[in-house]
Amino acid sequence: MNDWIDIAVLTERKVNGKWRDEPLYRRKTRLKAGTNKLEILVSEKPVKAGIDPFNELIDRDPDDNVKNLPRS
Repeated sequence: MNDWIDIAVLTERKVNGKWRDEPLYRRKTRLKAGTNKLEILVSEKPVKAGIDPFNELIDRDPDDNVKNLPRS
């Protein structure tokens, strides 16, 4: 693998009375085979992060693309 894939860090915001995910960071990043380590700084507290979070690529299990971050 040596592909450009969307990476995103998300927060939750209330829009029209409903909570929705809003990107704090979204950028295509080159990921290579093996372990990839990213460090991303954002201006607000994130609640989720993911690789291809908006399911633009063909994926057998799209539900594992985004993970909740621990709240403290």
